[in-house]
Amino acid sequence: MDLNREIFDRMLLLIGSVGIVISIFFGVFLLVKKNTYSKANIFLSFYLIVFSLRMTKSLFYSYYDVNIIVHNVFLGSLLFVGPSLWFYSLHLEKYSIKKVKYLIHYTPFIAVACFSWLIPYTGRSYFYLGLFAHGLIYCAIMFFALFGKEKKLPEKDNIREINIRKWLFLLIGTTAAMFFNSILIFFEIVHFFPTSSFLFSLSILLLSFYALNHLWIFKSEKVKYSTSNLSIHEVNQYHEKLKRIIEKDQIYLDTELTLTKLSKLVGVSSKQLSQIINQTQNINYSRYIANYRVEEAKRLLENPDYNHYKISAIAYESGFNSISSFNNAFKKITNTTAIKFRESIP
Repeated sequence: MDLNREIFDRMLLLIGSVGIVISIFFGVFLLVKKNTYSKANIFLSFYLIVFSLRMTKSLFYSYYDVNIIVHNVFLGSLLFVGPSLWFYSLHLEKYSIKKVKYLIHYTPFIAVACFSWLIPYTGRSYFYLGLFAHGLIYCAIMFFALFGKEKKLPEKDNIREINIRKWLFLLIGTTAAMFFNSILIFFEIVHFFPTSSFLFSLSILLLSFYALNHLWIFKSEKVKYSTSNLSIHEVNQYHEKLKRIIEKDQIYLDTELTLTKLSKLVGVSSKQLSQIINQTQNINYSRYIANYRVEEAKRLLENPDYNHYKISAIAYESGFNSISSFNNAFKKITNTTAIKFRESIP
């Protein structure tokens, strides 16, 4: 039995070590790699390294005696995890952050680290429960901020934003699971071994698998608007406003519509409007408006009330100012001509 127990303990140590090694390696790699997302990567690196060091302490604590001050500092490092993940998600989505906020969010960790020698070790202390709850609260706030009712989800064709949201969902979800597991351990509902080491390694492996398939998340994004003062959040907000203006007022039917005229309605410069359309739809202004006009033309061609209309009349009714621009746009977007499209309607 002793031999079996020793083998079992070594297996648990191996399982926990796998997650720790991968996490530290990934964290250090992000820390030294410089790119557009260097700020975001720094906070993700902090998250990975600190969490893995915390798990290292836990594994060693199961085999060796750990000084109470070291024990409290490593346990208190959990106060570093939530803020680091929070700032990572904000930087990844290009939010602007005031420096004082860093200090505010990391103050609890700094306080525990400075006064760790004053914190008594009493086994199941509610101080430890507070550490776990602290991380879980951060996860809940992040989840609501990213996926709450008031938060607009990325459009289906915005693949980059969708994958970033999936990555953050996985990151927040696995972190919340680890903190929730710690709470269950605190109340002795589950045992520290094997749930803690297994869950940590499984979480790191899941994150690593997704990261390896989406390495662009950690690399610089080649954009034409790197000097723009519009954040991704602002770009998405203005695009929602643009859509409301276009779809509600059907302004695309105006044959005299220009980029400058539309930008004034949105409340941005023409250069910024061009950026907004390009970054959210990966097309230029002309193609963006043409898409709406071609959809309108298809609607009219399918409407029996317009059967007596010539193709040229349909073109002007849809907002095009020439039959040639209409024909080119219709063929490019639908891969057929307006005449063939009309003939295919039953």
